[in-house]
Amino acid sequence: MTTSNRLSLREEASLRASAMQREDDQEDPEYTSASASQSHPLEGSASLASSARKEWRQHGVGVIQALEEKRRAAESNPSNLVVRVISAQKRVDVSGSEYTAYVIRVIHQGVESLVEHRYSAFSKLQSLLKKNNVTLDAAFPPKHLAGRLGNWTPSKSWAPEQHEELISYRIIQLDVWLVDLAEKYNNHELPEGVATALYEFLTAPEKPPCDQINDMETDNKWAWNNPLSFTLGSAIRQATHTVQYMSSNVLSESDQSIPLDLLQSAKGLCFMTVFKAGMVVSGRVGTGLVVARLDNDQWSAVTAVGTIGMGWGALIGGDVTHYLVVLTTEKAVQDCVASSSVQLGAELGVAVGPVGRGANSHLRTGDWTLHPAYAYAYSQGFFVGMSLEGSVVTIRSDVNDKFYGRKCDARELLKERGPKAAEPLYEALNKAMQLKIPEGSFRPSQYLSPKSDTKSNNETPSSNGTESK
Repeated sequence: MTTSNRLSLREEASLRASAMQREDDQEDPEYTSASASQSHPLEGSASLASSARKEWRQHGVGVIQALEEKRRAAESNPSNLVVRVISAQKRVDVSGSEYTAYVIRVIHQGVESLVEHRYSAFSKLQSLLKKNNVTLDAAFPPKHLAGRLGNWTPSKSWAPEQHEELISYRIIQLDVWLVDLAEKYNNHELPEGVATALYEFLTAPEKPPCDQINDMETDNKWAWNNPLSFTLGSAIRQATHTVQYMSSNVLSESDQSIPLDLLQSAKGLCFMTVFKAGMVVSGRVGTGLVVARLDNDQWSAVTAVGTIGMGWGALIGGDVTHYLVVLTTEKAVQDCVASSSVQLGAELGVAVGPVGRGANSHLRTGDWTLHPAYAYAYSQGFFVGMSLEGSVVTIRSDVNDKFYGRKCDARELLKERGPKAAEPLYEALNKAMQLKIPEGSFRPSQYLSPKSDTKSNNETPSSNGTESK
């Protein structure tokens, strides 16, 4: 690197540090606009800005200069990664939503390139470090109310100064954090998986979420019970948890479980996590996904859905319920995504699902009729039949577009091969499909075959869909 370039780096270091400084230690009025009698929804941003200014008044110049020394040391070896977070740019994704992209300049093998990532991509990399017990001297900038909340960034309207302050703060903190991480990479101190992830992060454009690994270990109990999934990735994790519970030995052999034969012969499945609240008359809202079975017995790409509806009953307060709608015909699968919204009961016939071995009693009395779909709810460790009539299921096109990185048609998605990010769900479903059906269990698949009138209630369908000999 030339002397002039080194001087410019030092000048930039000084400018970055001085940008965080103030003439005195008093709080800046622009960060304390809310009065004591009327608290601002983002008043916590003031403490963030204040602490950041104090930190950089004391250590800013020294930290940035040390950072430049690390970069210059890395440049001495062409095989090293040399990184710098240079700016934050406003971008618009395929769904039309604005987001902030942090631009990184990377020098490797004498070649300079630019790559950009959202804050969430940095956060995923930080989660990978924690999972592999990798610690850095530099702190990772945490999530904050002045940042993005789900699909929204309310601070842009409510507290624009705090929002811009957060972005400026993150540019510096992400730069310090990334240089520290690159140093460990250059010194061969990272586990192989982390090193590979960092190299791909710095040398390749950000992949759409559908092509990324969906880490099931990142979710906690709250994430499984969150009725408002803002990404299809989180809906996939919720659906996977539901199938895993359903496939457990306790549930699969219980008289209070979904008949395995009904599940294994399904043409499609709809998973939804729904929040219900009210007093006698209740409202419900939730999110989830639909997946279809392809002709080769594989599972299709997933499509995001949302639901809203009204109900009544002995309900005071609120609760979160996990629903599984088993779609028994290809027409039911297509009807579920045929338009932007479909009303269950009126446009798609959904019946209360039969449960356990006791469903055989319906066959003996002759009062069982095949319906296009059956609804179940996971409650207190069991799946129970549940009515969803009156609920409206809508296609979440914006969520689909963001997940796949392109404009999507929900009907076409259910004909496509599943993406990498949905592999945990496919693995859980395949495990459920391989469970042995207990002898004497309810077998509605007999009614799904054109030769159903020739079968007896005790015949067992084989794995490829034909009757066993």
